Amino acid sequence: MSSRFRLEDLTYRKLDEKTDLSSFSCSVEDDLGVDEFIHKEAINYQKEHFGITYLFYHNEEIVGFVTIAMGVVKANELSEGMEEDSQLEIKTFPSLLIGKLGVDNRYRRRDVGRILCAWCVGKALEFSEDIGCRYVSLVTKKSKIGFYNKCRFFTANPNKERIVMMKRIT
Repeated sequence: MSSRFRLEDLTYRKLDEKTDLSSFSCSVEDDLGVDEFIHKEAINYQKEHFGITYLFYHNEEIVGFVTIAMGVVKANELSEGMEEDSQLEIKTFPSLLIGKLGVDNRYRRRDVGRILCAWCVGKALEFSEDIGCRYVSLVTKKSKIGFYNKCRFFTANPNKERIVMMKRIT
């Protein structure tokens, strides 16, 4: 098995129109359409300010990407044990939304996905000091719950087809 990566092993850059994605494929177990998104939709999402895509590189080769945007977590979606202790009556909480996350087929099972999730948590912590952010959230399918649980995300609605998962950061 190939060696696992650490965050220090990777660099990242924002996707732009000049980025060559021809050697990148995350088509294995892609029941969320992530591969099609990065190749056909991501740049337009970025132009429309729906989400910004960051590409992660190892030795100038793309190993993964994440698209992030602003989001909210509804108070009624909070999982057991995640109840708010605030004295304020808040119905939604600011969140960094992981819109899409993909790892190149050649780099799967080498901690790239976990690193991308940790990077998103770091971004959310930065945002929490400047604009307010309480959670990192995402929407996924049941087939991906195990991965996100390993990244310490919790399921808000486990009995639905599209699963809301979140992680409190503050």
